[in-house]
Amino acid sequence: MTVVRDEVRDAVRKEQAAAERVHGLHHSHAEKYSVMLEELEEAEEELRSCRRFIEGMWQGVRYNRSDWAVGHACRVAEAAERAACECIQLAAMARKEVGPIPPPATYYDDSMGGLVADD
Repeated sequence: MTVVRDEVRDAVRKEQAAAERVHGLHHSHAEKYSVMLEELEEAEEELRSCRRFIEGMWQGVRYNRSDWAVGHACRVAEAAERAACECIQLAAMARKEVGPIPPPATYYDDSMGGLVADD
């Protein structure tokens, strides 16, 4: 998970930089909120698609239709990737609000009172 987390953080940094080049900084908290909410809703929509496709996959398993199961599994993967992209965009928009991502060796944990080192 550490490798994936570091790659996601890198993707967030890249997305944030690209968004700032194209759109600049947000002009108000209301604009920041609306942009972040839009990204969240798009991610949720893709996750709902994942749920529907998983249910379709189950029907393939249930009725011994491997073609259905495989087809729906492919759709799950595609929707999950789109959801991940939307979540990266959401994180990038949040980072525009709160600042850069801490170095990979640390992360923010409210329960620990701030930045803590990875073990």
